[in-house]
Amino acid sequence: MNQAAVDKVKKKTQKFKTWVGSNDEQDRRMYARARNQAKIECRRAEKEFQRLVASEVKSNPKAFYRYAKSKLKTRVGVSDLMCRTRSVDLAGRRTADGSYADFDQDKAEALNSFFSSVFTREDAINLPAFEDRRFDTALAHIVFTEEGIRNKLSKLKVHKSPGPDMVHPRVPSDWKVAYVSPIFKMGDRHSTNNYRPVSLTSIICKVLGSINRDAAMEHLLRNNLVKDCQHGFMPGRSCLTQLLKVLDNWTHILERDLDGDGESSNNLLTDGEEDVSGDGESSNNLLTDSKEDVSGDGESSNNLLTDSEEDVSGDGESSNNLLTDGEEDVSGDGESSNNLLTDSEEDVSGDGESSNNLLTDSEEDVSGDGESSNNLLTDSKEDVSGDGESSNNLLTDGEEDVSGDGESSNNLLTDSEEDVSGDGESSNNLLTDSKEDVSGDGESSNNLLTDGEEDVSGDGEPSNNLLTDGEEDVSGDGESSSNLLTDSEEDISDDGESSNNLLTDSEEDVSGDGESSNNLLTDGEEDVSGDGESSNNLLTDSEEDVSDDGESSNNLLTDIEEDVSGDGESSNNLLTDGEEDVSGDVVMCDGESSNNLLTDSEEDVSGDGESSNNLLTDSEEDVSGDGESSNNLLTDGEEDVSGDGESSNNLLTDSEEDVSGDGESSNNLLTDGEEDVSGDGESSNNLLTDSEEDVSGDGESSNNLLTDSEEDVSGDGESSNNLLTDSEEDVSGDGESSNNLLTDGEEDVSGDGESSNNLLTDSEEDVSDDGESSNNLLTDSEEDVSDDGESSNNLLTDSKEDVSGDGESSNNLGKMSVEDVSGDGESSNNLLTDGEEDVSDDGESSNNLLTDGEEDVSGDGESSNNLLTDGEEDVSDDGESSNNLLTDGKEDVSDDGESSNNLLTDSEEDVSGDGESSNNLLTDSEEDVSGDGESSNNLLTDSEEDVSGDGESSNNLLTDSEEDVSGDGESSNNLLTDGEEDVSDDGESSNNLLTDSEEDVSGDGAVRRSVDLAGRRVGWQRQRRRCCLL
Repeated sequence: MNQAAVDKVKKKTQKFKTWVGSNDEQDRRMYARARNQAKIECRRAEKEFQRLVASEVKSNPKAFYRYAKSKLKTRVGVSDLMCRTRSVDLAGRRTADGSYADFDQDKAEALNSFFSSVFTREDAINLPAFEDRRFDTALAHIVFTEEGIRNKLSKLKVHKSPGPDMVHPRVPSDWKVAYVSPIFKMGDRHSTNNYRPVSLTSIICKVLGSINRDAAMEHLLRNNLVKDCQHGFMPGRSCLTQLLKVLDNWTHILERDLDGDGESSNNLLTDGEEDVSGDGESSNNLLTDSKEDVSGDGESSNNLLTDSEEDVSGDGESSNNLLTDGEEDVSGDGESSNNLLTDSEEDVSGDGESSNNLLTDSEEDVSGDGESSNNLLTDSKEDVSGDGESSNNLLTDGEEDVSGDGESSNNLLTDSEEDVSGDGESSNNLLTDSKEDVSGDGESSNNLLTDGEEDVSGDGEPSNNLLTDGEEDVSGDGESSSNLLTDSEEDISDDGESSNNLLTDSEEDVSGDGESSNNLLTDGEEDVSGDGESSNNLLTDSEEDVSDDGESSNNLLTDIEEDVSGDGESSNNLLTDGEEDVSGDVVMCDGESSNNLLTDSEEDVSGDGESSNNLLTDSEEDVSGDGESSNNLLTDGEEDVSGDGESSNNLLTDSEEDVSGDGESSNNLLTDGEEDVSGDGESSNNLLTDSEEDVSGDGESSNNLLTDSEEDVSGDGESSNNLLTDSEEDVSGDGESSNNLLTDGEEDVSGDGESSNNLLTDSEEDVSDDGESSNNLLTDSEEDVSDDGESSNNLLTDSKEDVSGDGESSNNLGKMSVEDVSGDGESSNNLLTDGEEDVSDDGESSNNLLTDGEEDVSGDGESSNNLLTDGEEDVSDDGESSNNLLTDGKEDVSDDGESSNNLLTDSEEDVSGDGESSNNLLTDSEEDVSGDGESSNNLLTDSEEDVSGDGESSNNLLTDSEEDVSGDGESSNNLLTDGEEDVSDDGESSNNLLTDSEEDVSGDGAVRRSVDLAGRRVGWQRQRRRCCLL
């Protein structure tokens, strides 16, 4: 805790005392504020300390272990000890033998008595007779040089605890005093046998003793005064080397190893396991608990002076006793151990072998399969099934080859089960409890963060479910389903096809076209249609190589599949659901691969042979068939829509590049950017705003942010960009376009040939058949309605694209999308929206997500999906189906054979029996009341569209909108208001926001908002015009 945190805590304590004394509400609030500040400062100080410990983990690893230990263990000190001595307690009572010492002084005496009893007292009088060896030189003087002292001081570990002097460099007066701390190892805390002493001596004393030792050792070695069989207290030697030497001699004598397999082992410098099972493999363990050269680092330990004072700190009390040399065979197993600050168990299993463990309880070769394991900081089980395979696990509880199928697995940070069913397949699972091939059908599954059930129905197909109640193959058609967070029914129509759902009840490929879909963050099944391809999912239940194509996958913190389709291409995916060439490997034979990240990706939908890489979005690449590829990040990116051969990279936005074919590219960030729409050759980069550049072709660009901007309202050829405001642009039909954000924007309604990009609004674009495309973000966009042959990509919006049968496809996200209504033979993919596709019996399929999507209600052989609602479908017994969401939907009331999609509302559709369908959202919508044959899309409003029968359509948002009431052939879009547009029949349109606007009542082409001289509003002209037209 730093000084700032200490000050905050003191302030908190002071405020608390003040509040307790006064019991005043104001003081309580001041205390609460001080308490919160102290909490924040303490957390900040702890984070800084953690960063400090992490930065010094290599230079000072003990600091890390000490911090980790403080978080993992509770300090309990020294427990009450059974003592063999007699003492007097505070009440004057003496403690008998076998009783417990519960006072600190008694604990210290009991521990010191035990430590002294196991020490060796050397007989300084009756010394053994040594062989007479002659040498010429004598150790007469020990020279202390400045360089030698500096060398010793430089090797001191600054993080070692100080001795009783509490300072490092000062020459102490009590060099012989040592603090001995009893460290509990294991077993009974009440037994002194389970404590180990750790002595803390003076640093200067250590340096002096080290210099003396080095001089004595150098003298002994130089004059060959130590025999070769001496291993104790020798550099590079230890008890272990002595045991190894003896073992080697025994081995040569017996001509066999411990288990008689004829193999020998030579391990040096470690207290380890060497070929315990006799399989010929050896294990070397480092970082073991050693005091005297147990780790084999070539350094030996020696005790300085036998006449030392010992301060056994039994929780704060000290004792003065004589210490002798070392501790041997504490555990009584016949072996000698030197332990430092840890509990070392040797030969716990009784297999005749020894183990060295660090900070963990290690089990070695528990199953007796003859394999050894090397584990660090973990509880490791190795080869439990006895299959002869070994595993290396780190920081986890790894089980390997539990089923005995001969396969091995390596798992990280998880509890892995491998090949439980014994089908010969292996699985690698991360952070989950995995079940593989539970049904015994010969298929394997990999589940992540979920409880996976496979092939529950016994139909021979596998299923993967994530965090949900999954039903598989409910209809008994032999297909499987995967559901996420919902109760999904799949293949209700018994067409033999399967579906993949993402956060919704989705049906895929219901029409039997042989195409599959891939979903992420859900239960993804790929190749359900039997095309021989598989999919890989992350954070989900993944199936790999289900088609038996003989390809393998490599996984990194994920379930990754490589070259699953067998096309000769490989993919490497990280932390994602990688699908490779799923869409074109059988139908298109394009032979290309794709890498997808955290998204539902379609690759090479147009069959151009190109691949795409998508990130966190629904991306469509090369829709126009120009042979170019795109890379999109966190957005729905469209690249090179105009076929100019240029590519774009988009980040976190819906970007449109080079729509006019001028050869320029743009990069947009977090915004709906339109670049060079007018074909002037200039590019723009916009940030966090809706930017329009040089729409009028004058060579100027504008960027507006968070303002109410009106630009070029009078038809002067200038453009405007509006954000979060009511913007009117080019209302007079001068041929210019506008971009609106979070508002109701209408662009190019007059057929000038320009396109617009709208955000979070109801936008109509290129309604006049100009042949241009638009990209919309978070809005309701209509693009390329006029058969221009261009495509659009929409993100989180309601997009209509290619409604006129141009042969192109679109990708929609987050809104209501209608695509290819005219029967052009193309398909669409919708995400988080209500998508209706192929209503006209073209034989194509659609994918709907988190919405009520209905497809092919008119009896063309297609099916529909319903989600979370009381849906009434085909009320009129016309043989058609409908999808309703959270509402009471009436569909096809007039028996015209058409369907409707309703969301959260009571919707009536096609009341006039004109044969058209409508999509309504959160509103009571009436559509095509006049029987003109047009359709409308309404959102959150009561909308009337095309009341006058002029053949035009309207899109309304959150308002009661009347459009083209005068029959002038123009359309309007109104937001949150009752808008009247073009009341004077002058051929001009208006956009009104949050107001009742009358525009251009006199037909002079000018905007006028006023009242007449008599104070009456000029709305009577609208009534007169309407009556005349009717």
